Parts: sequence; structure tokens; C-alpha cells
Amino acid sequence: MLLDALKDFSWYNEPENVRFQEDGLLVDSLPETDFWANMAHRFNKDNGHFFYTPARGDFTLTVCTAAERFLPFAQAGIMARLDSFNWVKASLMDQAPVPEEIGSVVTQRGHSDWAAVPLPYPLQKVWYRLRRKGGDMLLSYSPDGERFIKLRQFRLIANEAEIRIGAYVCNPGAGKFTARLEQVDYKPQA
Repeated sequence: MLLDALKDFSWYNEPENVRFQEDGLLVDSLPETDFWANMAHRFNKDNGHFFYTPARGDFTLTVCTAAERFLPFAQAGIMARLDSFNWVKASLMDQAPVPEEIGSVVTQRGHSDWAAVPLPYPLQKVWYRLRRKGGDMLLSYSPDGERFIKLRQFRLIANEAEIRIGAYVCNPGAGKFTARLEQVDYKPQA
């Protein structure tokens, strides 16, 4: 991961411990952190860790996250955010004893939905890609960084010109969860 490429990135809810290594940025998530709004669980959380840059117009964002050990419901993935009421996220999620899955959430007007794709085998590293073209967004994932599989296509209701995009990490449970951001690649489209 090139440090120069991250110079325009900032933290929303900065984690206590972040450190650079040759293979990426290690992030220790605080416990009881999450991004979620209302719906079935009737609670709001907006205290996860989000490493972002502002983006305008059309773009492609690719993020690769990894973890040696996922805790139940711990997450490390991709996020785009207008504000606390309008955002999208996707990540690997281990809901033991249910097999791992890629989960995605689109939150509009303060209400989160939930969609999941079960994985045929466990993964410790996943690439995510988010593309915006003319306001429409396409969210995909890849087990190898080459072949991307569509998770969902959507449009945020509050479709502002500027949006914050990047990687996120959170741990709704207890214990220490460490994720590694191996790639955060933002490409504006002309």
C-alpha cells in the first residue's frame, strides 16, 4: 500500500491503534462499534472506524481487507457515506455457527437494510469494488482481486455530488479485533 496514495484520507471515529506495515495498514477496532440504523434490531450505531476521502462525480473504489481471525459480527470492508442517515457498506461477516458470508447494507433516511451472499468456503481476505456512474452504484466483491461478483446495484436517495468513500472496520461485540487494509484505491472517472 503506497502511503502517498492515502495522503487525502481521514478518519471518522479514529481507532485507538493504527500502524503501517509492509503488507498494509493494521487497524485495532474498539469493541461495541458498528454502523447500523434502526430496522429489526431497533438501535442506531454510528461509531465504527471509517478511513475515507471525499469523491465527486463518477468513480471506482477498490478496497482489500484481511484479518487473521474474525470475531462474530466483526467487519472490515468498503463504505460510501453521505452522512449518518445515508450510506452503504459491505464486508465479510462470520456469524458462527452460520458459515461466512459477504454482507451488504444500504442505509437510506436512517433505516438500514441487510443482504447477504453465503460463501462456499471461508475467506480471510476479500476485495471489494464500488463504482458510481451518473448516481447509480454497483457494489461487487472478489476472492482473488481479479474476478468481481456483483453484490447489488442501488442508488442512494440523497444523491449528493460529494460523497465520502473508503474502508471501514468495526466490532459490535467484545474482544480485540484487528483488520488489515491491504488496498484502498480510488480512481475518479472523467
